[in-house]
Amino acid sequence: MKLHPYRFFLCTAFILLLFTLPLMAQKEAAPITANRALYLELGGNGIYYSVNYEQIFFQKGSFRAAARIGVSAAPRRVAAKNYFSASIPLEVTAFWGRKNHFAELGVGYTPWLLPDTRFNLSRAELEYESYKVTSIVPFRIGYRYQKSEGGFFFRIAYMPTLDFTADRNSALVPLFGGISIGKSF
Repeated sequence: MKLHPYRFFLCTAFILLLFTLPLMAQKEAAPITANRALYLELGGNGIYYSVNYEQIFFQKGSFRAAARIGVSAAPRRVAAKNYFSASIPLEVTAFWGRKNHFAELGVGYTPWLLPDTRFNLSRAELEYESYKVTSIVPFRIGYRYQKSEGGFFFRIAYMPTLDFTADRNSALVPLFGGISIGKSF
């Protein structure tokens, strides 16, 4: 039986939430005092990579919420010339847990500036036409390691993504993920 990507996403989110419920029923969690982080994410919201700054803006018990902004740029070669694609990953994340280990759920928005190309039949190659703006909406289901007092910061996530690029066959990219490494302070 083939599982539809939307159902797979919902089942994964439900299973992850079931594992986090016992964490929420425990005693009061200590607040995270190092509520900022600077990190590199491979994959994830920036597609290839991104450098990010994150700020925890809400803490109550074992629940925390954070917002992040990042930047990413990647070279693209079109007709023997180099162009750049650039993005600004944005995300809001909620996470639950005790001590240093957290389950997290989030949603992001990443606008992209991409070189737009067209196929030149006479030369049989792609040509640069202009830049176009497109966007993706990634959903995060993951694990976070973050010490309360700061230091090493790590995240890994499954990230089904909606891609709003005009020439895509399907808007849903069900198999995608990201890994983040950095420092909280």
